[in-house]
Amino acid sequence: MHLQLSTVALAQRPDGVAEPLGPRDAALLAWLALEGPTPRAQLAGLLWPESAPEAARNTLRQRLFQLRKQLGADLVCGQHTLQLAPGVVHDLAQAHTLLADVTLDLGGDYAAWLLHQREQRRAAHLQALQTEADQREQAGQFEAALPPAQALLRLAPLSEAAHRRVMRLHYLGGDRAAALLAFDACEQV
Repeated sequence: MHLQLSTVALAQRPDGVAEPLGPRDAALLAWLALEGPTPRAQLAGLLWPESAPEAARNTLRQRLFQLRKQLGADLVCGQHTLQLAPGVVHDLAQAHTLLADVTLDLGGDYAAWLLHQREQRRAAHLQALQTEADQREQAGQFEAALPPAQALLRLAPLSEAAHRRVMRLHYLGGDRAAALLAFDACEQV
């Protein structure tokens, strides 16, 4: 079973059919994918912070049952401590986003954890783009440095340094007109 948890939340069954996951199911699976084995009571409290502990544990048990029924396989295993079932893989190892297209209305500790995870992934992605652009620019590969520089600018449109980099790369690549257009775009922002 393959989980897509970086953008939309989907579970691809062994027969190839992709099933959408509900927001709390996606939240549960994302937590287990990144944090690993977690006590059942802790997960129930994270996912249903507004509920009494017993009610939250019952709701978690029902969600796991419904998930198994929907997908025809167990994605989660364990009694007191839950974890992803053997053979379940996910796309979060190298992903730059986490549940990006999933609307979650969870508060408390889960919301803080999710915000932290998203910020870490965004920062790592920005750093990777910056490093790639730097390396290509230093190697004199100005055209090859433009795509990561432009991606960096799309992610941080208010960054003057990102604008300057795009202008510089156009100029160094011999495209003065594109450098001036990049300057105009920076000035408008």
